[in-house]
Amino acid sequence: MKFPLLISITLLLASCSTSTVNTSTPTPRVNTSTPTPSIEKIQRVPYNPEEFARYLVKGTAEVTGQAFMKTQSGEVKYAAGNIIMLNPVTSMSNQWYKEFYVLPLHLHNNKEFINNDPEGFKKYQEAVIETQANGEGRFKFQNVPAGNYYLTTSIIWQVPGRYGLTSTGGIVCRKVSIRSGESHNFILTR
Repeated sequence: MKFPLLISITLLLASCSTSTVNTSTPTPRVNTSTPTPSIEKIQRVPYNPEEFARYLVKGTAEVTGQAFMKTQSGEVKYAAGNIIMLNPVTSMSNQWYKEFYVLPLHLHNNKEFINNDPEGFKKYQEAVIETQANGEGRFKFQNVPAGNYYLTTSIIWQVPGRYGLTSTGGIVCRKVSIRSGESHNFILTR
């Protein structure tokens, strides 16, 4: 029993007395992390009351439809329970459409609106009409003022990914014209 203990102590002491000198050239440290993309700040177009006046009254049109997307395999994903919006076509909504909707997702993730007119933005939001889709993505708006709108919703679902579930889908938007006293039916998809 003494012999193995003696060998262990000898090896331990021998390793303490040996020193090594590193003569190799130091390896430079390389930053392999992905750089954080800069956020592009976009000044929001100011609220123009003249553009919104026609949308802030009770209308006589009806808008119905269904919102859905198809997966690559052809499976239909409905906007079940999602908010559907009729967003009046104005300089403010045209800016959103141009800066966010028509761009690929990876490009508009790096943009942010700067809003210097919170009161004007609140008035803008009052002109947006909302309803909730049923389980099959069907929706209905009543008393809609005549005019041009962006009919919009988001349809998001989960798919298995490399590290768990990943969200997919996106925003669907369609420019529509509403005439007074008429019923309109639209399919909202992409």
